[in-house]
Amino acid sequence: MSKEMTKSSLSSGRIHLVELAQKLNHGRIVLLPVLDGEPQFDPPPTVL
Repeated sequence: MSKEMTKSSLSSGRIHLVELAQKLNHGRIVLLPVLDGEPQFDPPPTVL
């Protein structure tokens, strides 16, 4: 059995990404660099 993943179990960068995607609903996030599997928000991504 795989362990259930919850939002609180994510890294702060991934939580930020999830919250941004939830806020956008049907928008797009572009130019978001990922380093070692973690989203990087400096500089901020472009949101369309």
